[in-house]
Amino acid sequence: MSFAGDDTYAPATATASIAVSQPTVVSIAPHSAVAGAPVTIAATLTAPATSTPFGGETLDLVIDGHSYAATTDAIGEASFTVTVNIAATYSVSVTYAGNPSQFLLGSAASTTLDVALAPTALAYTGATVVNNGQSLVVSADVTTQAGVVLPPQPLTFTLSNGQSSTGVGSATFANVLATPGPVQLTITFAGNQQYARSETRAGITVLQPTQVTYTGPASSEAGAPVTVTAMLRETPAGNAVSGEPVSFSVGATTATAVTNASGMASVSVMSGIGTFPVSVAFAGDAARYLLASSGSGSLVVRDTRPPVIGQVRPSVTVIRPPNKKMVPVTISVAVADAVDPNPICRVTGITSDEGSSADWQIAGPLSVNLRAARNGKGNGRIYTITVTCTDAAGNAATGATQVVVPHDQADDKEQGDDKDWGKDKDKEGGEKREKERRR
Repeated sequence: MSFAGDDTYAPATATASIAVSQPTVVSIAPHSAVAGAPVTIAATLTAPATSTPFGGETLDLVIDGHSYAATTDAIGEASFTVTVNIAATYSVSVTYAGNPSQFLLGSAASTTLDVALAPTALAYTGATVVNNGQSLVVSADVTTQAGVVLPPQPLTFTLSNGQSSTGVGSATFANVLATPGPVQLTITFAGNQQYARSETRAGITVLQPTQVTYTGPASSEAGAPVTVTAMLRETPAGNAVSGEPVSFSVGATTATAVTNASGMASVSVMSGIGTFPVSVAFAGDAARYLLASSGSGSLVVRDTRPPVIGQVRPSVTVIRPPNKKMVPVTISVAVADAVDPNPICRVTGITSDEGSSADWQIAGPLSVNLRAARNGKGNGRIYTITVTCTDAAGNAATGATQVVVPHDQADDKEQGDDKDWGKDKDKEGGEKREKERRR
């Protein structure tokens, strides 16, 4: 600066320094982010009138009590990378302290950051099949939008029959009771301050256990069909299962029958004598979601009925003449048995209304020798021959027949015997015949 002087004072000059400071403007726009995900927030530092950027300057950002610092680049922009874990709307402030060496004045600005809940998805990882009346373990993973599996989260599991269970990452239905077939499982994650709610569904197949039980007799009579039965029921409820085939095996005999409305199946089988294992089996029915089952028992088949003797017939019914000789007689037997086609028959006894055991002999299974004799004072001799028939099981039946030695000629004639029997030397018989002639 200078003074030109005047009438009083002489001219004079002097110098001085004046500092010129540059105002600045910090600019920042509203931002949005997802909870838990990093977001970049940009702020610029420029001159207010010319928008000239100032590079190499430090800006400070404060959000949710956390401070960040960044340096502006050539276009005056500073970038801050921040991560906020709780969804909310936050106030953001950016401050420039100024730079005296560059004659730059400080400035500040503020804005908001909207942090949204992080989207999630659910992936079911539990069982897909359960038996009715048994436990079902269910589980699911919560994943981020990027597919990252989160630590186990609180979940709610709900079946379409109304049963519900909760747990962290997994849960257990202790006793599933549902109509056999497919049911829907809904899995829900309620969300939290960071992660959004999500829901998914999974299909569960409920299978119905069954129990087939042998209910037939423990023993039966041989020679006739025996009816064996079985019951097919749901477990544990005990409901009858109708319209399903049940196979039976009795020893080597097999058969199949369909259950009725009460769940019972029955078949008639023929079996030999002995103790036979009995097995009953249900193969299951995929269309009705019924599981297979089997059962067992035993059947004792006994032959306790004796043979039936229809007729016992001697080869000779009347012995003549009474010459005291032994006469051979064979016995034929008509016999039938329900099981044994060939019961064994034999003579087991001979009696007579007179004489002694010396007058008869058992000569073979069905042959005897009888003495042609009778008491002259009696009415004739009657031999009774007893036959016993025994089947393979040891059951026995007895029958009897008779052979007659007539007393006199009239009896003999009635029986068609030889007229020469009057030559009998029996004294008493001769006297009787003499008296009859005189009459």
